[in-house]
Amino acid sequence: MVVSSLFKSRRKHSRRCECATRLLSLPCPGSAAFRLVREDDGFTLVDTALESCARSIVQMARQFGQPITRILLTHAHADHSGGLDAVHALVPEAEFVMPARDARFLTGDMSLDADEPRDKLRGG
Repeated sequence: MVVSSLFKSRRKHSRRCECATRLLSLPCPGSAAFRLVREDDGFTLVDTALESCARSIVQMARQFGQPITRILLTHAHADHSGGLDAVHALVPEAEFVMPARDARFLTGDMSLDADEPRDKLRGG
């Protein structure tokens, strides 16, 4: 487990230290790292990594004494969104947020928007 500590805890950096303790990260093998952002009402989970990471993510939030109240996906690539169903099953009360365009990808709609270049979709 890695707790983000980008800044030393010196008095002149106290504002930055507070921000660093609000962001928790755990790399998941074969996946993009997810982030837990501590908020007043619990954690916002930014990306869900792969399905195999779901239990570790939820356990980490519990270890730090707050529930996951929000799940925010940055985009629909599998290493960022692959654990969504598994995490949501463990915390079904969590609010879910993601860009509308990427939400369409997750439902299988690979159509292009009118303003998008007529090119092959990339990523996965």
